[in-house]
Amino acid sequence: MYIKIDIMTQHYRFFFDNGFGLVPTAQTKEVREQLIKAINPCSKTSFYTALRKGFLDIKLPVYERITEILVQAGIPEENIWRRVRVE
Repeated sequence: MYIKIDIMTQHYRFFFDNGFGLVPTAQTKEVREQLIKAINPCSKTSFYTALRKGFLDIKLPVYERITEILVQAGIPEENIWRRVRVE
């Protein structure tokens, strides 16, 4: 006999395009290179995919590293991420 248990798990997609869009033009290239190194695997393609499509259930070390890089660039922490619930 099986007992059916409905567990509602919520998944979110995390986007950092808001924060990256606020980076001053003079720092864009330097910040982009740091973000490419922070996102694994390290390639420009994966960076632009992450920027455009976001992360589904992002890993905490990646979240913290991206936040750290953008805060160093002068972006307020509350303006970096946007979160969208995935159904």
